[in-house]
Amino acid sequence: IVMELLKKRRSVREFTNQEIKDSDIQKILEAGVAAPSAKNQQPWEFIVIKDRNVLNKLSENLSPLYAKSKVTIILCMRKEGLFSATRAVQDMSACMQNMMLEATHLNIGSCWIGTYPDPARMNPLIETLNIPETLDPFCGLVLGYPAKEDVFKEVERKIIVHNNTYNA
Repeated sequence: IVMELLKKRRSVREFTNQEIKDSDIQKILEAGVAAPSAKNQQPWEFIVIKDRNVLNKLSENLSPLYAKSKVTIILCMRKEGLFSATRAVQDMSACMQNMMLEATHLNIGSCWIGTYPDPARMNPLIETLNIPETLDPFCGLVLGYPAKEDVFKEVERKIIVHNNTYNA
């Protein structure tokens, strides 16, 4: 089932008006915190946004996808108390991937909005959401039920392998 989810997960940018249940949001968050992290440091914190005014404001300053989503989760990365700060970006990426896979499992569309380490993308989130200096906004996860029915179809992927050394 994991390989099936990996193959059908897509970035979804058009959503219906159907509400997402709180229990499904909770499942997506639980999938995120199930991700591996360096020395189990778990550098993540989450801001769940349903307020249409906040989503519209983020959309004005950042991506129009925020306003299109039914729910957005901002993943924030702790800057303090980490065992392996240089690995926190990988931890956060694993967390995000897990969340997108769980959303796909629930037939909820998702799209990763890259943020970190770009100050032009981080600062509007920091200001709008009152994110403290101890956290960096890492990325946004916009969620909603896909407006198009064929969104989860598989696409061809290429595997490029070099054995033992890089062979041009």
